[in-house]
Amino acid sequence: PLRIWRSEPLDEMIGAPPGTLELRPDGTVSVACGEGALRLREVQRPGGKPLSASNWAAGVRLKPGERLGL
Repeated sequence: PLRIWRSEPLDEMIGAPPGTLELRPDGTVSVACGEGALRLREVQRPGGKPLSASNWAAGVRLKPGERLGL
């Protein structure tokens, strides 16, 4: 589970199934949605403190194509 505290919509499509995470070269994290995508800004894991999405991604070591909830 992941609580999303701050995010912003992206106009571009990621071209992946909903829930697919993408770590971008600039260090930001995006998640594919049914239509479009969200850039994650601040997230929180259960029992943890809110973190920037880039710090969270570095800590969980995202793999290409990884999806939320799976």
